[in-house]
Amino acid sequence: PAVYTASPVLTEIAVYPNPNKGPFTIELDAEQPQQYEISILDLMGRQILHEKQEGIKGFNQWEFDSSSFTEGVYTMRIQTVNEMRTIKFVVD
Repeated sequence: PAVYTASPVLTEIAVYPNPNKGPFTIELDAEQPQQYEISILDLMGRQILHEKQEGIKGFNQWEFDSSSFTEGVYTMRIQTVNEMRTIKFVVD
């Protein structure tokens, strides 16, 4: 029988500046156009932010603002229909 292996939709993801306090950027390189759900969680797992972004094939860049966040470590979750990635970042 054939084995289906999904290729990754998200190939590279960057969050900068890291650490930050205010505006920061997410960049990702996508294999195909689709919708992305972006969530930011604090260390207790509480959702601080949730947004949907339309991505295109290739380079995508989205701006966010952490100026209302308290200092600490946060987890950003980027999810598609087939894949989920997490990235830690620091607000100082």
